[in-house]
Amino acid sequence: MVVEPPGAGSGSGSGSGDTARDEPGSHNEINTPSLTQGVQAARIDNLYMSAPPDARHRPWPLAVAAVALLLVGFLVALAFRERTVAGTAVGAPPARATAGADDGTPRTSTTTTDRTSTTTTATSTTTSPTAPPAGGTWWSGDVELDGLGYGGLDFDQARPTARLARAPGSDVEFGTRERLEGHALALWRGDVPPDRARCAEELNRHVGVHRVPVAVGSRVCFATTEGRVGYVEVTRVGADLDNSMTLRGAVWEAP
Repeated sequence: MVVEPPGAGSGSGSGSGDTARDEPGSHNEINTPSLTQGVQAARIDNLYMSAPPDARHRPWPLAVAAVALLLVGFLVALAFRERTVAGTAVGAPPARATAGADDGTPRTSTTTTDRTSTTTTATSTTTSPTAPPAGGTWWSGDVELDGLGYGGLDFDQARPTARLARAPGSDVEFGTRERLEGHALALWRGDVPPDRARCAEELNRHVGVHRVPVAVGSRVCFATTEGRVGYVEVTRVGADLDNSMTLRGAVWEAP
């Protein structure tokens, strides 16, 4: 098939060109308007298959991303704030308790101070009778010495306790109504009752004495089996068959 451009028939002869254009039903017929419409349709199809130029430069995706970031940041800040508030409410004392110091009365420190001072006072009161200071008075007062019973007294106890005569722990014993016996004795001849230092000195001068004569008004220094020093004064002696005496004295703690 030969296609001649328009006007080519003028050079080759009008007969062949006219026949090619006007013969009905010929297979060599070319419809120019149809070709042009096909090309135009193809161009239109290619034009609408790609995105419009304006769609690639629209700013709405960036705006959506910015809004999303702001929303996420706000939610994170809100969650952190709620967690902080919740932790403070549980871990810290109530606001009323914290503000209680505004009235100038620290309740907690006052209560602690009162308890401490009360405990200290109770402890010192309890320990004073059982632990006197060195050289202090261990015991003082009146005591009965019965010659018909145990016959001896233990002055190392908090209060003088009856002991069998000649038994361990017996410090002063009833010998007769005119005599005292004991672990270590020394007759005190002074006009006033002795103190610990004078009794200790007198005992050192009469080491090994276990018996001394006595009567009402006699004073006798003695040493206990645990090393304490004391003295007794005879204030009463039983008559006839009453083998007993009343003694008044004191015992000092070892220094």
